[in-house]
Amino acid sequence: MKLSSVKNIIKDDILNNRLGSSGERFFTANEIIEKYDVSFTSALKLLNDLTEENFLLAIGNKKYVMNGIMSPNSNLHQHLKGSKKIGVLLQSITNPYFSKVTEALNTAILKKGYTPVLKISSADNEISTLISFVQEGCVGVISFFKNKNTEIIDIYNRLPIPCVFISSSVPIENACCVHSDNYSAGKQAAKHLLEFGYEKLFLCGITKAPSLRFSGFIDYLKSKEIQFSDEQFLLYNMVDTFANSHILAEIKKSAPQRVGIFCYHDLIAENIFNLLRHNNIAVPNQVGLIGYDQLDTVIPISSNLTTFYYSFTDIANSAINLLINNIKTLKPVKTTIKEKTVLYIRSTTSKV
Repeated sequence: MKLSSVKNIIKDDILNNRLGSSGERFFTANEIIEKYDVSFTSALKLLNDLTEENFLLAIGNKKYVMNGIMSPNSNLHQHLKGSKKIGVLLQSITNPYFSKVTEALNTAILKKGYTPVLKISSADNEISTLISFVQEGCVGVISFFKNKNTEIIDIYNRLPIPCVFISSSVPIENACCVHSDNYSAGKQAAKHLLEFGYEKLFLCGITKAPSLRFSGFIDYLKSKEIQFSDEQFLLYNMVDTFANSHILAEIKKSAPQRVGIFCYHDLIAENIFNLLRHNNIAVPNQVGLIGYDQLDTVIPISSNLTTFYYSFTDIANSAINLLINNIKTLKPVKTTIKEKTVLYIRSTTSKV
């Protein structure tokens, strides 16, 4: 039988638990030779290929099956037993949101007697970062999930240690996740802008991908029989802030109506404020701005921005408590915790 055929058989057997549950020790080279009637060289190649393709997890000279959360009596669990490390995977430390929540997580993890292992990851290295957490002895992971690549989602589903997500978008069917109450905040943002007399409403984000906070905004308008068209979604370029003249054009086109804009987060709202100020468009009289996250940034408008507040500490504590429970039971139950959001009305919105 060709080596590729043997490898495909093993892959299928791993995924369907025919070669043991997740975290069990995989065959040695000699055991592969006996079971599949291949040469020693072929057996070594199979082990290397299956490890590189993330069907096996290598720790030292041992290989473990990776097809879901391990069981308390698995070989890998015995290997990790007693470890007090928790991995935290984030996309950026320069973004104030990630830095604020990560700071709170670091404190919460240490208070629980665990050691935080913090790693920054892009979509290109998210898989290797997740696997490295296990190899370095982490017994659980907290992830700011963002990249919806199918290969990354597959690894999250086959990760042998529990994972809790600080995100409203999750890759695992029975995921445990924590996030602010985005949907309710979106509804409240729309209600606030309408009550304050803003006639033409816009959403502004860096992507048109569906989000709970924007869905809440649109659903509230629908409940008031107010149409929301695709043209009312303003796509903001965070990389090149000089490439946002189309936003200015839409606002000018809407005059003399008062324009209300709900931004996906504070950084966008602050940058739009500066864009409007430089073009002599009055905030809040002509344009009302709402942000999200209540970030303390260096941009002067941050302390005056109408925005949504929630507790970074509460999010961190909820995430770590969920994860520790899952580490103890190794049987995660789908749980979603929505931390309360509060609208802070400041000087970027005002009544007529």
